[in-house]
Formats: sequence, structure tokens, C-alpha cells
Amino acid sequence: MFLVLAACSLLNLWPLFYFHYLPFMDQPSHLLKENILAHFNSPDFNYSQFFCVNTLPAPNLLNDYLTAGLGQFFPIDVASRIAVGLALFALPLSVGFYLLKNRPGTEPWALLAIPMVWSRFLFFGNENFCLAVPLLFIFLGLLGSWDSNYSWRKNAAFLALATLIYFSHFLVFAVLGLSLTLHFALGKWNVRTALLHFIPVLPGSLLAFFWFWKKGSGGEPLRWSFNLLEKLQAFSEALCPTPWGPAVQSIAWQCFCISMLILFCVQAYRLWSEPSFQSTILLVLCSCGIALCLQRWTIIFIPDQRMWWMSLLMGLVLLPCLTKKNLVSLGVFSIPLAIGTSIAAGSIFAVPDKQLSMLESTFATFPKGLRLIYFGDPSLPPHLHRAFEYYHLRKGGRTTQHLIGKDQSIDFKKGDFMPPAREGFGMYDFSATAWIPYLDEFDGALIIGDSSKASNEIISALTNKGYRVATTGSITLLLNPKTVK
Repeated sequence: MFLVLAACSLLNLWPLFYFHYLPFMDQPSHLLKENILAHFNSPDFNYSQFFCVNTLPAPNLLNDYLTAGLGQFFPIDVASRIAVGLALFALPLSVGFYLLKNRPGTEPWALLAIPMVWSRFLFFGNENFCLAVPLLFIFLGLLGSWDSNYSWRKNAAFLALATLIYFSHFLVFAVLGLSLTLHFALGKWNVRTALLHFIPVLPGSLLAFFWFWKKGSGGEPLRWSFNLLEKLQAFSEALCPTPWGPAVQSIAWQCFCISMLILFCVQAYRLWSEPSFQSTILLVLCSCGIALCLQRWTIIFIPDQRMWWMSLLMGLVLLPCLTKKNLVSLGVFSIPLAIGTSIAAGSIFAVPDKQLSMLESTFATFPKGLRLIYFGDPSLPPHLHRAFEYYHLRKGGRTTQHLIGKDQSIDFKKGDFMPPAREGFGMYDFSATAWIPYLDEFDGALIIGDSSKASNEIISALTNKGYRVATTGSITLLLNPKTVK
């Protein structure tokens, strides 16, 4: 079964290696951070002059270090595809392992995890989250095989895995903590079992406390709200592979998603009489409840939809055990589904691949090492959201709009210029007004997007302050004659 699962999972990844660019929203920012880590002291980029490696024990950065390590042997673009590919390849296998260890006979349902690899979180560029989830299912599989002879040696493996999950993604680490708490609560209560259950999450919990304390809080607290229609949309979007995007809006798809949730609840009721399985049932139900209550923004972007997605994968353990006849039926349904989803994913890769190639060709003509302000057209497609980072990846230089900081693997070096902390300085404010007092701090300005009234106003404001137009078209570069001759 696992050989079939591995073969299908491997074939499902063909778009990652067929196309040159990954069309994930935050992918260029990840590539830049990974390249800085991999070539921090390289004289070709002078990264060490402007950036520093973050020493705070922040979560959500393990993938950056994994890719940077691979970047010692491969070009950073190839290293990134290998790292992402490993995480995506491991997802169905780890789900299968979780199902096998918790309820033998349900592991064939892991075939349904193959199309779910192409999730909206992947296309948002949430690479650390995609890495953390397979690690979580390996942990839950090991937890499912817990017995009275559980040893401290095995606990050391749990501790190492839990710490890796913390550095991969904080939300997934929280789910891990929930799973251990439920497993302990429904088992024997004594000092030894308490230590065995909670020592694995102790390092991650202490690191998280230290990180939050050092990082400090920012922004305004969100007011909790509950809108049933919004929750239904969040639920159906989370479960839908990105290539099927339009299906999310259909009543049929939403009814299917609700039916799956009802089926999980019915199966949970039927299986509750098995004491060894109760903590797994509670984990699925609690995860669904948390997903229902979470807001769209809580520490991270769309935690509610991430919880729904993980809940569905965890809930596969509640489905009926399969006979050989049913296994054939599942294969006839799931394998064509996976093939169709991967082909649809490939079509999503095709257009961005051409656009990003043209973008990089233009960037190749730019001077090296520019300090740039970036103005992004709000109507840009997601894969161009942070495409300006490809310039800094190939040519060096920097901008105040890098996705770096205390909660990232890379931060600005002390004393280097930082963006003013006020409204009007975001890259999608699409106005030069707020930046005018700071124009002498930069070598140029970059505008990506077709000519429009708003972009023409930006160009006019910058030229009135002495900037000169170097390139025009869908990619406009204006240079500061005071710093660039």
C-alpha cells in the first residue's frame, strides 16, 4: 500500500520540477532569505553588510534553513524546489502512517491526501506550514502506538520531533500540544506519564515564551465575531485544492464539505466505545471546534482554514476500514482525482512561469545593488505579489519592504535603514506621497503593473523630485540621479 502511495505522491509533484518558477505568493521572499542564509558572507552580494541572521528562537523558519543547507550543493531555486517537494511528497505518506498506527485498515484513505497537497496554503507560499504538517502526522502516528512500556529513549525522539515542529510552524506545534494533552487526560494519571507526555513540548513552549517576550506585541487586538456564512466559506475554501478554485463557490461543493463533517461526527459517536481511540476522536472534534471559532487573523494569516485542512486529514482515521473490494473502488476514484488535480496544478504553473521569466530578463538589465522603493499594483496576480524580490535575489541591494524581521530567519542589521512605521508606506498603498521626504535614501523606485492613472501619478511625483525614468512598460524603473550615475 505504501509503495503505491509513494509512487502516486511522487508523480503528483511533476509541476514542481517541470517548470522553472514556483507560482507561490511568498516564494520570492523565501528564496531571498534562503539565499542570504546560504551565501551570507559571499562578496558577490555583500549580504552581511546589510542583514543579520536572527538569533531569536522564532518559529516558522525551519524550511529556510533546510533550503539554505541544500543551497550549499544546488542553485537556490533548485534547492527550494527540493525542500518543498520533500514536504509535499511526505504528506500522504505521513497521513498513511498516522492512519496505520491509530486504526489499522484505514491507511488506504491516505490516497485522498494526494490532491490535498495542492492546498491554498501552498500557493500562498506558506512553506514552513507545509513542512510542519507531515512532521505532525508522524508524531501523531507515534503517539497512536503509545503503550505502557513507553521508554525515555522513545521520549527523546518525541522531544526532538516536537522541537522541529515548533521551528517549522507555531500553529502546528499548538495542535501537537493539544494532542498530548488529550492523550494524557484520557489515560492513567501519574507523575511518570505526565512527564512523558509534556517533556516533549517543554523546549518548544519555553522557546515560544522567550520569543514572544523578546519580540513584543504589535497591532490592535481583534474583536471576536461569528458569521455562519463566512465560516462556511472558510471551511469549503480550506478543503478545496487550489486548482479547483471555482468549485468553492458551488452549492454542491459546500454541501459535500458539510456532509464530510457530519460523517466525521457520526463516526466519532460510533467509535467512542473504543477507549484506546478516544483521544484521537477528541483531537479531531476539538480541531474542528477550534477552526470554527478562530478568526481569520490570529497571530498568523487564516489560522481557521489551516485548522480545517488539518482536521480533515486527521478525520480520515474515522472513516470505515476498507476491504479489498472497497480498496479497488477507492483507487478507481482517488487516483484519477489526483491525476486531474496535478494536471490542473500544472496549468496554474504555466502562465506565471512565462511572466516571471520575462520579469527576470528585465531585471538582468538593471544596475546591481540598488536600494529600491517598490510600488505594487493591488490588482497584480498573486505570483507577482513579491516578484520584485527576484531583483534582490540576483543583483543584491535591498528595500524596506523585504519580508524580514524579528519573526523571520533574517533581519535588518542595526543602523541600516528601516521603513517608517506609519500608514501610507505599504507597497500596496500605491502612492508616492508618503515616501517623498525619504527619496534621497533610495537609489530608485520600481513599479510593476500596466500603465494606469495611479502608476502615472507615482511616476509624475517621483520625476518632479528629480528621479529619471530608466525603463517603461509593465516594469518601470526610476533612478535617483544623486546616487546612480
